[in-house]
Amino acid sequence: MQNLQNILDAHPFIKLASEKDNDQILCFFEKIAISDKSADIIYERTPDYFAFLKERSEEFLVFIISINSDINGIASFNFRQAFVNQSIQTVGYIGDLRIKSNFKATRAWRNFAEDFLKNSHKLQETNHCDCFYTALMNSNKISTINFLTKGIKNIEFKAIQDYKMINFIAKTLPVFSNYKIKKVSINDEINEIIKDSQKKRQFGYNFEEPQRRLKTWNNFTKDNFLAIYDNDEIVAVASFWDPKFSKRIVRKGISPYIDFLYKALNMLPMFNLPIGESPISIKYLNQIDFKEENLTKHNKKKILKQILHYLSQHQEQNIIAYCDFENLSLHQGLSPDIYLTMDMCFYEVRHTERPSVIDSQDNVSFEMSLV
Repeated sequence: MQNLQNILDAHPFIKLASEKDNDQILCFFEKIAISDKSADIIYERTPDYFAFLKERSEEFLVFIISINSDINGIASFNFRQAFVNQSIQTVGYIGDLRIKSNFKATRAWRNFAEDFLKNSHKLQETNHCDCFYTALMNSNKISTINFLTKGIKNIEFKAIQDYKMINFIAKTLPVFSNYKIKKVSINDEINEIIKDSQKKRQFGYNFEEPQRRLKTWNNFTKDNFLAIYDNDEIVAVASFWDPKFSKRIVRKGISPYIDFLYKALNMLPMFNLPIGESPISIKYLNQIDFKEENLTKHNKKKILKQILHYLSQHQEQNIIAYCDFENLSLHQGLSPDIYLTMDMCFYEVRHTERPSVIDSQDNVSFEMSLV
């Protein structure tokens, strides 16, 4: 019977990481940056690399490429129960894809990835997962070359939905709306709205997920849930979070000109831009769940804008970040507020011998806080 150890035995440069590898993994992360053209992005995961994985989901595997006792690459696989084609199954999110520009390391990873994805549905260690997905930044040339342009033999990165990472920086004109926003506790009505919305989306989370997050996520409480009311009726539910205790983003190589510009803009009351190479304070707006009855796209744009204004009113964060998928494009209603966009794409990842499991590509559930 096939098991994970059989696969690892066939790939001597691939090792299943454990928490004893924590310090070496953190050292590797410090050396590997993601380029967004204007600067390098460093993900800080100190003091515990595995803490953020546990916040993603309770079950995960971390593989490292180990050559001469040095880490040359890493990839994590988080497993959870999610809606796919409106039924619950195990899905695997592929994250932390980092590989040194090294022929031996790249070949080792590609050979292992092909073997692992071909046989994952047989493995107890993956809960027989046969549905994997990931997100890639379009401007990240290294990822594009490693995973899309050159590709991995017999592995398909199937584009499911383009989306934009929205970095909301400052509000300008006030929102005039009859909607009201209140912090709420999870109750049956809130749960039902979330469940009804998520089950219609590919990779939507199951109804137990909000309670898991309350128990597992550091700095996440019932005060992080928002309900949007139209008179006395709840029409949308959202939540927000800052995973600052387990993951922080630092930009390296920022030009002195940009740094000077940020300092100048911060003299205006609407701005709180990150200065220098200190961690960026990010408030993540998690997936908004709309109660669809009688909500037009115009209504949804207005609700989104009102939520962003609500979250930005205290300005303790540098930016508010969230995903806006191409089929919604709700950020088009934010002007004249100030925000930046980053083009990304959501992919199903599969071995070509395994059938695609995605029937519909219209609606996707994904959160920037978990990248």
